[in-house]
Amino acid sequence: MADNDEAFYAVVSVSSDNLEFHDYACMPCNQNFVNKKAFYFCGICKKQFCLECRSKHMYLFKEHEKDVLGEDYKNDWITWDTDGEQNIERSGTLSLHLDDIKDQTDDKTAANNLRVMNTKVRNVKVEGDRRLLSCNISSCCLLPDTRIVLTDSSNRRLKLLSEDKYVMALYELPEEPHEVCYVDGNEVAVTMAGNMVKTFMITNHVIEEKSVMTFEHECVGIAFNNNQFYIGDFQRIYVYSREGKQTSLLYSNMSMGKKSVNSFAISEDGNKIYVASYDTSVLRTIDIHGKTLATFEDPYLKNPAGICVGNDGSVFVCGVKSSSVIHVDGDGTKKLGVLTRSDGVSNPLSLSFSGIDSTLVVCQQKSNAILVISVNSVAA
Repeated sequence: MADNDEAFYAVVSVSSDNLEFHDYACMPCNQNFVNKKAFYFCGICKKQFCLECRSKHMYLFKEHEKDVLGEDYKNDWITWDTDGEQNIERSGTLSLHLDDIKDQTDDKTAANNLRVMNTKVRNVKVEGDRRLLSCNISSCCLLPDTRIVLTDSSNRRLKLLSEDKYVMALYELPEEPHEVCYVDGNEVAVTMAGNMVKTFMITNHVIEEKSVMTFEHECVGIAFNNNQFYIGDFQRIYVYSREGKQTSLLYSNMSMGKKSVNSFAISEDGNKIYVASYDTSVLRTIDIHGKTLATFEDPYLKNPAGICVGNDGSVFVCGVKSSSVIHVDGDGTKKLGVLTRSDGVSNPLSLSFSGIDSTLVVCQQKSNAILVISVNSVAA
C-alpha cells in the first residue's frame, strides 16, 4: 500500500491562474507542482500516472505490468483515505459510503440555496516544505483585510496568505500546530502540541511571536470572543481570560467519543457556540452555560471538522469523510445549502468565510491546494 503521507487530493499548477481539475491527476507530477492528467493506475503502488510517468514506472517495476489499469477501467482506480479505507477519489463525484445515494441527491437539489459563482485553486506548498509530504492545513482564520492565516501541521508552519490568497510570509513552529483563531487588531492565537497556545502579531509581511501560554490539558480547538479565549481539548471547552487564567469549564461531553469537541465557532454576539462533533457526525449548538440548544445531523455531514460563522450569523461546517460543506442557519437546525465533490470539495478540514467579498476558503486534508469559492447564498 502506498504511504498515506503521499495521498493526493487537489490538483494545481502554480504557474497560471487558469487552473484545471482533472478527474484523476498524475501523482508524481503533482508532487513536483506539475498539473497533468493521469491515464493509468497501478493497483500495487496505488498511484495514478500520466503517460511519461507510467513509462518510468514500468521501467522500474516490470512486475507490476499486469496490475496497471488504463482509462477503460477507471471505475476500478482506487486511492486510500487516511484511515486506510478504500475510497473512490474522483473530482466531481460524490462518494459518501451511504446506502441511498438517490435520496441524498434529491435532498441536495431540494434544499440547496448555496450557489457557487466561481472557484479558484491556490497552491500553498512553498520552498522549504517537506518534499515528500503534502501540506495538511489543519486550520485557517480570516484577518480583517481578508488575508488568511493557515496552520500547516505537516510542515509545522504558519502561512500568511495575501488578499489574493497567495503565500506571502511564513513562521517556523517548534511543535505541530492544531488551530488558529483571530484575536483582534493584528493578533492571532494558535493551539499547539505540548498543551500550548501561542499568540502572534502580523505586521505587513512579518509574523512575530508575542506570547506563550501553557495549560494542564491538551489544546486543540480555539476561539476568541468578548476578550476571552475558548479552548477545547477534544471533549471539553474551557474559558480563559486573555492572560490565560481559567474562568470556567463551559462544556464537557465525555460519553460521545474521543473527538466529541473537534472544533467550534462562536456567534458574533457570543450567545451561541457551534460545536463540530467528529465522532458522532453532529453539529451541536450550545449556549454560554453549556446547555444544548440544538443538534443537527445530515447524510452529507460525515465526521465534521472545521466550522465558521458567516457575516449573517449562519454557519458553515465541513464533513471530512463526506467531502462536503454544509450551510446551516444560525439556530443550528435548518440546512440552507451544501457543497460537495461536484463543487471541487474533497476531504475538507477547515473553513473561513469573508463577508466582504462573499468568499469561502476551504482547506483540505493532506492537500497542497486550498479552494477560494465565491458563493451566493439565497435565504430559504
